[in-house]
Amino acid sequence: MPTLAHSENVYQAQKVCWLSGHEYSPGAVVVAGVGAMVCSPDFVWVDTKLSPAGCLSDGQLSGVGDVHKGKTVDSSETVCTPAGTWENTK
Repeated sequence: MPTLAHSENVYQAQKVCWLSGHEYSPGAVVVAGVGAMVCSPDFVWVDTKLSPAGCLSDGQLSGVGDVHKGKTVDSSETVCTPAGTWENTK
């Protein structure tokens, strides 16, 4: 089992917040679960009322207003909303 000192060194070396295998810098806002979270200066996710910069899809950030079409012929189109969520266009 690692010691507390060892854990602190790993924590300090991190310098990013992680979500679904992707790195985010402090100040990044994402929608996860039922609300938005911001990467804090301590590199942990905390709840926020801030709006995200866009929407995530397949690990890529899309801007507000961007349209995303699914990968199958019968997939619906979705648009990135200011709330950081995808909404059906039809």
